[in-house]
Amino acid sequence: MVLSELKNVAQEASEAFSRFSSLQLKVATAQPEISAALAKLAMDSKERIEIRIPAWERSIEEILLTWRLP
Repeated sequence: MVLSELKNVAQEASEAFSRFSSLQLKVATAQPEISAALAKLAMDSKERIEIRIPAWERSIEEILLTWRLP
């Protein structure tokens, strides 16, 4: 069970950062001007990741405690 939780955390974080990286590339190629919609999408994605990071960290801390790792 703990291993599946760790895999879920890793997968969720990986997918979120992958989506954000794709948006960053779109923003970079749209320079010097980007649409308001693309800018909002990138900012919303960044904010969602920032909100999720503490939960990912807590999940990892719980797994470390369960496995009795430092």
